[in-house]
Amino acid sequence: MPLRLRSSFTLVLAVLVVSLYAAGCGPQERPASAQTPTPTTTVARASTELAEPAVLVPTLSRAADEFTAAAAQVFFEHYYRLINHAARTGDTRPLRQASAAECRGCDNVADQIDRAYKTDGGITGFWWDPYYTHAMDEQDYKVAAADIEADAYTYRRSADAKPNRVRKTEHHHLLRARRYDGRWRMIFLSDQAALMPDGYDTDFPMKAPPRPRFSPLLS
Repeated sequence: MPLRLRSSFTLVLAVLVVSLYAAGCGPQERPASAQTPTPTTTVARASTELAEPAVLVPTLSRAADEFTAAAAQVFFEHYYRLINHAARTGDTRPLRQASAAECRGCDNVADQIDRAYKTDGGITGFWWDPYYTHAMDEQDYKVAAADIEADAYTYRRSADAKPNRVRKTEHHHLLRARRYDGRWRMIFLSDQAALMPDGYDTDFPMKAPPRPRFSPLLS
């Protein structure tokens, strides 16, 4: 990476880290099924089964309509709601629609969710809570640091596969987003620990934390 770009990016990350405790956002409200998974039950009444209510796709607030850092922060928080929705339901279409083709981290998230559900596996108990995000202007896109509380969850590769249990942990993500044709798209999503080998200077540990034995997404 050219020295000028590396210096610029280092400055951005440093400012983001310094800002971590100056402002923040509250935790996202978990649905009841994400807090305490319960087995599916069927209620029969006069031989009629009551269908479970459909899970609604999260919608992006009008507060994200402008190309500003504040609007980008609304989009970043919305993007995590789309990840949670995809992990709970297997529906990755809204997540992919909010991701640019260049975002490899976005593809990694959606692809692994798809693989689980397409083979009759699934994900239980997953929830990413961006309890802190802070967005800033950067060239022709917006950049943000996000602290994520990740609940413990279970991942199955297929219906008859042994469940892989992933412990509760935290992530520190770097995100970038840009507007295309009036709509936000995520163009970069990565754990900040992954940047350390390239020489970026931040306050995070120089070595990435141990990875769970099996974990989709970015852990």
